[in-house]
Amino acid sequence: MAAWSRLAGAIVWLAVLGIGAGLFDVPLEAYLQEQSPPARRGAVLASTNLLTFAGMFVASLLYGFLRMPVGTAAGEAVRPLLSAREIFGIFAGTAIIATAGAVYAAPRASLRFFVGSIVHMFWRYRVHDERLLPKDGAAVVVANHLSWLDGFLLPMSAPRPVRMVVYGPNIRGRFLRMLSDQWRFILFDPKPKSIGRALKAIQTGLTDGDCVGIFCEGGISRNGQLLGFKRGLEWLLSRVEAPIVPASIDGLWGSQLSFSEGRYFTKGIRRQRQGGPWRLRRSVTLTFGRPLPVGTPPGEARLAIQELAAEAVRRRMAGIRGVGLPPEVDAAAAAATAEAFDGCVLLRRTDRLVSSLAPGDPLHDTLGMHGGPLLGIHATTVAADQPSAGLRDALLRERATLWLARVEQVSAVASDGAGSGSPAWARLAAVVVPLRALGDLPAARAAADRFREVTGVEVVTAYAPPEAGGLVAMNTPVSRRGGDHETTCDAGSVGRVVNGVVVWPAASMRQRLGFQALPGIALDRSVVIGATLPCPDGAACASPRAALLPDLVSIDEEGFIRAPEPVPGG
Repeated sequence: MAAWSRLAGAIVWLAVLGIGAGLFDVPLEAYLQEQSPPARRGAVLASTNLLTFAGMFVASLLYGFLRMPVGTAAGEAVRPLLSAREIFGIFAGTAIIATAGAVYAAPRASLRFFVGSIVHMFWRYRVHDERLLPKDGAAVVVANHLSWLDGFLLPMSAPRPVRMVVYGPNIRGRFLRMLSDQWRFILFDPKPKSIGRALKAIQTGLTDGDCVGIFCEGGISRNGQLLGFKRGLEWLLSRVEAPIVPASIDGLWGSQLSFSEGRYFTKGIRRQRQGGPWRLRRSVTLTFGRPLPVGTPPGEARLAIQELAAEAVRRRMAGIRGVGLPPEVDAAAAAATAEAFDGCVLLRRTDRLVSSLAPGDPLHDTLGMHGGPLLGIHATTVAADQPSAGLRDALLRERATLWLARVEQVSAVASDGAGSGSPAWARLAAVVVPLRALGDLPAARAAADRFREVTGVEVVTAYAPPEAGGLVAMNTPVSRRGGDHETTCDAGSVGRVVNGVVVWPAASMRQRLGFQALPGIALDRSVVIGATLPCPDGAACASPRAALLPDLVSIDEEGFIRAPEPVPGG
C-alpha cells in the first residue's frame, strides 16, 4: 500500500506537469501562428520546431547525465547521481525562472492571462464580433459602464491593445498602479487641469495610432441603463478623426460589482435567471459593433451602443422558458422587461409589489400578472375597478413598497382626502404609472404632483406603447437614485430608454450609420428596437423586434424620451 501511495503521488505530479506544459505550449504555438507574417510563417514555425526539438535533445542528454550511476566501489550501493525528487526540483526551479522571464518580457499579456483566468472562473464570459475592431490605426472604443469589472474586460478582450480612460481615484494601491502602467491607462481626476491633460493624452495617442477605450458616461451606471455622455468626453468624440467602435457589456447588472439594490459588494449573491432556474455563474458578454463613420455625433454613437445592448440582452434571454408564464407570452421579452424595471427602481429583495392595472393596460400581461416570478419578489394583483379606499386598504394589507397603477387611480386616491398620515403610505416608496403615448404625460404629471402633495410619495412614469408591447422607457424614483452625479428622473419626459432597448428618432439615422435596413419601416418615422418587445404569439426570436412608435419622439442628451421641439414657422 505504501508503494502504491507513492506511485499515485508520482502519477498526480506527472499529470500536473503535463497539464502545465500544455498550458504553456499550446497558447505559444497559437500565438506564433497568428502573429507570424504570412510570407515568413513557414520559416518561423520551422525555426521554432528546430529550437524545440534541439532543447528536447539537450534535456534528454542532461537527464541521462543526472541519472548516471555512481558509487561502484566494493561494498557501496549503486545509485544515480540525483534522485527523481531532486530532478523534479530542478525542473520546478527552471520553470519558475522561465515564468518570471516570460512575465518580465510580456507583462501586458501575462496580466491579461491572469485577469482572464479569474473572469472565466467566476463568470460564463463570451466575446462577440471582436473581428469588427480595426486591427491597426487609430480607433475609439465607446462602451457602457455597468460594474467595477468593465475597465478590465475591454482591454482583456480586445484583439489589440486598448488604452482605457480611467477615473484616477479608483486606481489605488501598488498592484493597481502597476496594472495601470502596464496597460497604459489614461488617468484623470475630476479637476479641470487633470481632465485637460487626459484629453491631450487621448488626442496624442490617437495621433500615434493607438486604440483608446472610453466609458463616456463618466461613471458606473446606478440603475443599469445607459446614462448620458459627459460633456468633456462628448466634446472629445465630436473632434476625433478616428472611427468610433461601439461596444456593449451585458450581464453584470445584479452582480456584486454593480450598483443593483442600491449598493456595491455588500448585497447577498443574486443569481441570474436564465432558462427558468437560477444560475450561480452569470452569463457575461462583450459585443463589438461595426465602426461608425468618422465624425459620427456622440448622440448617435450612444444609440448604436443601445442597439448592441438590445441584441446582447435578447441573446442572453433567448433560452428562458416557463417562469410561470402562459405559452402565448414571450418569456424572453417579459424577462427583459423585468430586468429593466428592476434597474429603474433599484429593486430590493424585500420589496412588495401591488398591481392594480386592468387587462389591456401597458405592462399588465407581464409585470401586472406575473410580477412575482419575473422579479423574484412578493407581488399581488388587485382589481382595477376598486374605489380609492379599497386600493388604499390593499396597499396597507399587502405592505406594498411599489404600486403599479393607472393614472385615474392615482388621481382618485389623491382626491379622497387620505393624507400623508395614512398608514398605507408608510412603506410605499414609489408609484409607477405606465403610459401608452406621449400625449398621456400631462394628465399623468398633474395626478403625480397632486398625489405627492397629499401623500408625500413619488410617482414616476413608464412608457410602454401598445405598438411596442413592452417597456421602452422609465423614470427612476428620486428617493432611490444612486447619487447626485447623474440624472435618473425627468418629469418632463416619459422616461429614459431602458437597457435592452434603443429608440431612433428617425429610422434614417440607422441607415446613415451603416446599419442593416429594417423591412417595412419608413425612414422618417421613430422606431424602437428592443429585447423587451415580444415576438408575435410568443414565438422565439433570435434578434430583438423592431416596431414603429405612434409618436414622433426626440432623445435628449441624457437619453430621455420627449416630444420633438416644434419647428419655428412650421
